[in-house]
Amino acid sequence: MWQGTVTMMKKYIFILFITITESIFSLGSAQLGTELGGLLTTPNVDAIAAIQFAATQTALNQLAAEMSSLNNPLTLTEAQIKFDTIMQNSSTLIGADFVTLIKTNQTNIDTIFSTGFKEFGRALGYYYQKAILLTQHLTYPVGVDNMGTYPSFYIGAGAGSTFANVDAVKMVAGPQGQALYTDLKALPSLGISLNGGFGITDRIDVRFSLFPPSYINLPSSRKELQNYDIAFKYSAYKLKANYCVWPGKPFSGGFSIGTFVGYTEGSLSVNTKQESLAPVQATTITSGADTPFSFLTTYDMSVTGVHNIGAQSQWKSYTIGPELKVWFNLFFIFPYFGYGVGYQSGSIDTTMTFNAIARVTENVSASTGNGTTTFSSTNTHDAEYQSILKSKHKAGKVLNRFILGTEIELSLSRISVEAQFDPVNRLTGVALGAGFQFH
Repeated sequence: MWQGTVTMMKKYIFILFITITESIFSLGSAQLGTELGGLLTTPNVDAIAAIQFAATQTALNQLAAEMSSLNNPLTLTEAQIKFDTIMQNSSTLIGADFVTLIKTNQTNIDTIFSTGFKEFGRALGYYYQKAILLTQHLTYPVGVDNMGTYPSFYIGAGAGSTFANVDAVKMVAGPQGQALYTDLKALPSLGISLNGGFGITDRIDVRFSLFPPSYINLPSSRKELQNYDIAFKYSAYKLKANYCVWPGKPFSGGFSIGTFVGYTEGSLSVNTKQESLAPVQATTITSGADTPFSFLTTYDMSVTGVHNIGAQSQWKSYTIGPELKVWFNLFFIFPYFGYGVGYQSGSIDTTMTFNAIARVTENVSASTGNGTTTFSSTNTHDAEYQSILKSKHKAGKVLNRFILGTEIELSLSRISVEAQFDPVNRLTGVALGAGFQFH
């Protein structure tokens, strides 16, 4: 049962991921990549290469002088070490120049990222959290809150989902933010649990549901996931005690009152894999003279823009409150409705990042002493720029829930289908549960 439950969760997370990322990450990453490519142009690359090459050539000529010194000239090994150090310093300085280039011209990047993704992060944190809070009540749907005898036991599993208010998310994001996820149709939350219970008396039941901490990484081998890394963590616990006021005989109604306490936490991490733009080749520079006191240097440089987007949401919440339920005994079918109100606390933290990398590759060939000594070097250096947006939202203090469902009893088996409504936040959650009850 546990393996099947985890497999079901993986499929659901896959649906959630496809729903969100295909309309947000793909388009947003493409737009940001276009802006990054607009900075890594041949004129910009040539300008940086020329400045750094001039400094490098000065250092190489100093090296040539040290090699040709009449007093304690450098050995070939010592010269090679100094040459490698000069080139490593050059790569570092060039990397810093590209970071400066990106930061100095980051207006469009920041506009796209902050306008679209910042507001999405805020909206996700505010509205998606409400869906998560409702979902934690959905994983144990049951109509008849009375096992009727002592001893009696129940074991089963349930799953539920609430769809966040997408229209509200889009409204908060504004026109520019909406352009990044105009095709977003739904934001489903997820709840799954293993359920149990036992009857203490013919009127009092105790029920519990749990899903131990589980970490799930979705395989990137699937075609839809090949450009993403996805990780999901989830755990949930809930305890509920019920007192049956009226048991409900055949073709009559039953009524119960209960109280519950619950806790859930989880996280969802989505990162696009690094995307590379076409390399920009700097104009080859040849300078100096092949003499005993200077280097003749040929310098090539290419730059590739690499970028990716990531989003991480972490949530944690506690809830406690009463719940009332009324059911109708139609022999083996039990329609029911109810109402629950819970005090809750907790928060959801959302972090969105944009990483831009200028991957610089230098190829240098230098000779001195009329061709007697030749050095060559290839260095790669990543110049990284990162923009981070964070948002934090606390849970609303009170959650009102209206419950409507049907339970079917067939011998020992119990199957329940349920919907819950949050009228304040205009949310609807659906649930399915099944299990066995033993008397």
